[in-house]
Amino acid sequence: MISSLASSTISPIATIGDNAILRIDLSGSITDKPYNKSLQELANNDGNASNLYEILGAIDHASADSNIKGIYINCDGAGMGVASATAIRNALISFKKKSGKWIYAYGNDIAQGDYYAASVADKIFLNPAGALDIHGLTSSILFYKGLLDKIGVEMQIIRVGTYKSAVEPFMLTQMSEANKQQTSAFIGSIWKNITSDIASSRKVNADDVQAYSDSIGAFQDAKIAVSKKFVDELCYEHQVESKLRKLVGITETDDLNFVSPSDVMNSVITDNSSGEHIAIVYAEGEINVDGNSSSINSKDIVPEIIKLANDKSVKGLVSRFENHHVAHHDVASRHLRDVSVAHHGHCRVVVHLVEHLEFLVSVQLDDESDYGGERHGKEDAERLKKRLSSGVEPESLVAGDAYRQNECHEQDFD
Repeated sequence: MISSLASSTISPIATIGDNAILRIDLSGSITDKPYNKSLQELANNDGNASNLYEILGAIDHASADSNIKGIYINCDGAGMGVASATAIRNALISFKKKSGKWIYAYGNDIAQGDYYAASVADKIFLNPAGALDIHGLTSSILFYKGLLDKIGVEMQIIRVGTYKSAVEPFMLTQMSEANKQQTSAFIGSIWKNITSDIASSRKVNADDVQAYSDSIGAFQDAKIAVSKKFVDELCYEHQVESKLRKLVGITETDDLNFVSPSDVMNSVITDNSSGEHIAIVYAEGEINVDGNSSSINSKDIVPEIIKLANDKSVKGLVSRFENHHVAHHDVASRHLRDVSVAHHGHCRVVVHLVEHLEFLVSVQLDDESDYGGERHGKEDAERLKKRLSSGVEPESLVAGDAYRQNECHEQDFD
């Protein structure tokens, strides 16, 4: 699935009233790219599917909007990976530093990803009958070797490198020691960052976070989460709303003025009178040479990038990939490399592959690349602006390069 975005002059179709509270609902599937809404959906404020672009943009705008008094996070089990949760968390930290405004969070049951993002809140409230779920990270692989043996299929495999584990499901019945080692290293590093971040925000010891995770906190009494200082208070949502009314200075009979990320973004006027843009290309799905509308394939993305590269008003391009399998990323990235080299005269291309953190902790782990950290497209665009203004050529990061530069292992042929 491919979509692109470039700034332009847009008239606001929503307004933010007085004493507004930005309400971020961490629920459902939070996609990476902006949701393409119809004019009717925009006019009716329908189709509010959560996406990272709107959430981060709304948080950033709320820091400077005097009508928005603070942020309320409703933790309701969002479908997002570590990279997306980290992006939201970092945006909330920036919001507090820039504005000094408050952040409150509440959940009937608070899932691990939601909690990681919301742990920077000034106050975290949990339903008395609910639970805080901190359980750690895991990675699992489905092996096909036994099935293939039963149906008489023999796989012809060429593999170079001890840690090249992508083909293991077709040649082994369990993880190799090398794959276990690299999986533990990746996941252990990510989990260490999560526990240390939570500990820092909640002013507790990282060992206490680990101990709570080991004790399967999701099945413990909610009071334990309070005693461990992971949450501040047990209360019901209507009680939290009373606290919010006091914060914005309205009475118990007044309605709270909640605004969604979509409302905030629809209220913003983007004025780019110069007509020059930095484009962001969002790509989601499995990377393939060919594919359908739900995949990332070079036949779709290459023409889109060439179109933007040939557009004289587009001065920079940030490509953001959210992929769940990197089976053909070398072929696709080769096309991107060619486009970058051929069109960098007036449009400099930054190819940035992210979301590998989410990939590592979902259902399968490949070792084909390590891209160290997550940065959202908007942050890349700001960095690209600075590079363009200073005349410094931005780095071009093409899928596969970072890992190959850092890999060090003995070669073997299976």
